[in-house]
Amino acid sequence: MGNFLRGVGGRAAWGVSRQHLTRSSLTRLGVVVVAALLAGCQAPSVWETNLEHGPEGSGPASMMKAAAPEQVASVKVRRAPWERVQSALIEIERSAAASDVPMEEWTPDKLAESEARLLKGLQVTAPASRVQVLARSTFRTTDELPKEDTLQALGARLGATHVVWSSQVVGQVNKVVSTPVTSSTFGTRYRRDRDGNREPDSYHENTTTYVPVSVTADEVGAIAYFLRIEE
Repeated sequence: MGNFLRGVGGRAAWGVSRQHLTRSSLTRLGVVVVAALLAGCQAPSVWETNLEHGPEGSGPASMMKAAAPEQVASVKVRRAPWERVQSALIEIERSAAASDVPMEEWTPDKLAESEARLLKGLQVTAPASRVQVLARSTFRTTDELPKEDTLQALGARLGATHVVWSSQVVGQVNKVVSTPVTSSTFGTRYRRDRDGNREPDSYHENTTTYVPVSVTADEVGAIAYFLRIEE
């Protein structure tokens, strides 16, 4: 697993740090969106734009064809408790910090131990020898998370059999949103009748404009692991 067991930027809470929104990640997001638009496809989900492939992954999901409906339906998606997942990641990070050997030089047994700890945190009951960690996705957002079928479809494209995900409110941030403001205008116009006489004509008009407003919103940390489990 190597660096795939580390948190983003060396953080224990894998990918929920603000450092994850770097210029490079935003550039990657732009490239993926443009590629999707040029291909005439729907823009990728936030799960896909923040996807990181593990050593056992098979390449960018954006380059893969859509999976057949029966393949998508076969992917099992499950939510794990946030505290449990984060606890496992913190334990792995502490083990790496206490080691005199960098994680890149850990022995296969040492890496397997950390991988087993991760899978335990994800409540995966299959033996670690039968589990491949294909990819993970981590991010913070103030928007509503996509439905689970989005993870199911992405998992199928990655060749995963299971997706384990978790999320929790991790803080509050200020964000600017466009808020509609409607104003009403009442008045009287004058028009001429067939005889040329001026007649009053009352009117009522509504006008809606959108103005930027700063609001406080919950920020949600989210993480998902895409696994291939041999039966």
